[in-house]
Amino acid sequence: MQIVVKASFYRDWNKIGNKELSRVLRKKINEIESAGNISHISHLKKLRNYSSRYKIEIIAGKKIYWALCIVWENKIEFLRLKSETYFKKNL
Repeated sequence: MQIVVKASFYRDWNKIGNKELSRVLRKKINEIESAGNISHISHLKKLRNYSSRYKIEIIAGKKIYWALCIVWENKIEFLRLKSETYFKKNL
């Protein structure tokens, strides 16, 4: 699958500054690139009120982060990367 990363995702990633998160996120990106379709991606869940928006749960140490993304036919577009509590309050 093809991956597109928005600038807002990079900004969120740099703000967090967690080395464990960076390592786990790189592994997740490699997993997505090698996946044939979205059913082969672990921890990918569809958001209830949206038709093409998904979240990917990323566990880094004791913290849980969610990567918000849009899934097209053969492309995943990463939009935001925030903590689980942030998305539960604001989404």
